[in-house]
Amino acid sequence: KIAQADFTRAVIMEAGAGTGKTATLVGRILCWAMGRGWNLHLNKLSAQGEMVDSGRVASVVLERIVAITFTDKAAAEMAERAATGLFEVHRNSPPVWLNLELIECPPEEMAHRAEALLRHVDHLRVTTIHAFCRAILAGNPLEANLHPDFEVDADGLERERTVYRVLR
Repeated sequence: KIAQADFTRAVIMEAGAGTGKTATLVGRILCWAMGRGWNLHLNKLSAQGEMVDSGRVASVVLERIVAITFTDKAAAEMAERAATGLFEVHRNSPPVWLNLELIECPPEEMAHRAEALLRHVDHLRVTTIHAFCRAILAGNPLEANLHPDFEVDADGLERERTVYRVLR
């Protein structure tokens, strides 16, 4: 319950394979996006005098979420589960791992928000730690003292090749 819907503090999860970590994290994303995050950004956009429609709110909410994992496979799985979860909520058949009672949203509004988020799900950033860090560094190469075309050797293969060439 805490891991999916308590946004007042940081949450750390540690568990073995197949215990539901990904489902819990995706549940946290969906609880935020359909509930507290939606309400927060709806109010902010309204206060700024912006035209507020569900598509605009969905887009802003998803643009401000970053889910970071270690592998491309895990990132793809999280993104797919998020989209599937939104689709299932929209169809009024939520996944068993998502507790709708934890979402700060009127029940009659839930399917509408899920549909709007699903239409803009490409704005959700689910990425690896390496790709996330590279994007930050690439956006600020001078401050990071890096060449703008630097490459990340996430798997260490280039380092191994360089060591091999030097020691050969």
